[in-house]
Amino acid sequence: MNTYTIDHEGRTCGLSESGPLELSTALSPWIRLVSSWVDQGRDVEEAADEMDGAHARQARRIRDAMISVGVLRQLETPGAVRFVGASAELARAVERGSLPLPDVVLGAGPLHGDWFGDVLTAAGAGRAGVVLFTEGAAVVAGPMDARRLEDVVTALRCGGLADGRPGPAAVRTAAAQLVRRAALGTGGDDWSGLTVTREGTTNWRALPHPWRPAPPGPAAGPFDERVMAAVDPVHGVVREIAEDDLPQVPRHLARARVVGRASIRPLDLDVVADGPDYEQARRRTMLAALALYLESGLDPRAVVDAAGEPVLTVTTDTTATLDTTATTDPTGTTDGTDGLAGDATEAPGTTDAPGTDGAIGLAALRAATDRIAADPGRHFLPARRVSDDGPALVPVARARRCDGGAGPAPGTAAAETREDALTAALLDVLESWAAGATAPVARVLDGDGLPADVRDALDRLRLVDRGAWLGVVTGSTVPTAVATTPHGTAHACGISHAAAAVRAMEQAVLADQVLMHGRPDLVPRTWTPALPPPDRTTGLPGTAPIGLAGLRRAVAERAPDAVVADLDHDPGIVRLGISAVKVVADR
Repeated sequence: MNTYTIDHEGRTCGLSESGPLELSTALSPWIRLVSSWVDQGRDVEEAADEMDGAHARQARRIRDAMISVGVLRQLETPGAVRFVGASAELARAVERGSLPLPDVVLGAGPLHGDWFGDVLTAAGAGRAGVVLFTEGAAVVAGPMDARRLEDVVTALRCGGLADGRPGPAAVRTAAAQLVRRAALGTGGDDWSGLTVTREGTTNWRALPHPWRPAPPGPAAGPFDERVMAAVDPVHGVVREIAEDDLPQVPRHLARARVVGRASIRPLDLDVVADGPDYEQARRRTMLAALALYLESGLDPRAVVDAAGEPVLTVTTDTTATLDTTATTDPTGTTDGTDGLAGDATEAPGTTDAPGTDGAIGLAALRAATDRIAADPGRHFLPARRVSDDGPALVPVARARRCDGGAGPAPGTAAAETREDALTAALLDVLESWAAGATAPVARVLDGDGLPADVRDALDRLRLVDRGAWLGVVTGSTVPTAVATTPHGTAHACGISHAAAAVRAMEQAVLADQVLMHGRPDLVPRTWTPALPPPDRTTGLPGTAPIGLAGLRRAVAERAPDAVVADLDHDPGIVRLGISAVKVVADR
């Protein structure tokens, strides 16, 4: 422990375990030299070896004298601490530390490498922590239960990092941070840690890999706090969320960048959503981003053939066979799909730990996903019929995002409950139909009988254009409204005419807003050319709200074969309290 000072008279004073000391002026340069080596993280023995014999001996004598009087403390590496990999800086950090360490395995090495398997072997059922070397950064994870650490490192490996060698200062700082975390703990959050670069130290967050189990129990806290676990610039499902230069008046807009993990097709897209304020805009953007992410992912263990039998079977502890030699589609056609069957060879370091959920390694699952993606129309996922909630099968090509679409397909929605997600998905399908249909419309009279929320939305609509008007589709099974400005018409469905009217006017305001700012790419999906003002007028209908069962009937009447596919294949997202579904109306 280096605790010396030089006063204004040039005297070198120190505070040791034995009390205050005043050291000889002749020794001061040597003390400063040895102290600088310690501060730089250099090994005193190695540094002394670079000097000539007499000076090397003097440096070692000064080092020993500093230790003897307590100015410098040398701790032997505790027997309970074991090192794996490129651990020289870890050993020095432990030696320089002053806090007692528990039984722990500490390791360091490249992000992708076989050395991590040695960490798991050495730790067994105990605790371990690592410093991962990446391009320009050292990433600190743990210490934690070794089995959990394997899941965390697996998640970090599917983030936006590449193998590399960070600078010596970053490695030295990361090693010191890992040793400190070993002594003081990580605060109970295993899924966060530190990233050390030349510029400084930042925190990272990660979610479990979609093909690995999530921590037990739901995440606690309000929505905004829970979903932040999915946001991280390097490891997150959502890499960033911001307002950027998007127009913010009168509707607020937010953008999120979504990146796929275990996705069928590469995913790296922006999602934009609106709201009456910043909080609601970000909330809707996060839900849209998670819906797109979940629609893009696939767990091949859930894929079945036309008879409902799993197509992926375990052949060894680390390989799997995709049985597609006699795939039958729902029409009864049998076709041998040559080239899809076969074993997937496991890459080093990606085998599931013994006793985890399933014995198929991640590389085998990735290979199976790629083979399914080669012909997604001939593989199926379990679903439920919209009409009667009975079991059904839907092709992977329809249940998941298998193309380069720029956003979630119609009928895809995420919410905090499955009922809310299903309601939003059914309304989304109905709105897409309404936007493409020609139906009689009546203009809603502007009177005192309008609900407050409808009145407020109408006032905002007329701020955009004084000639804008609100209408309802007459004779529709589901409450449907239109809001028209000179630039176009927005269509919306709702559980009531008031809800449909508010949403239609919000979408019309949004469309005019983004068009004024030269962003036609952000126009709502249900935006169509402007409708002429109708001759017929009416008050806003006040019929009883239609429930979820009514929405299901309305979809089933037009699409009897429509099904609902649950997007619950990522345990980490489910744990955040997010439910997502996709209504497939045209199989």
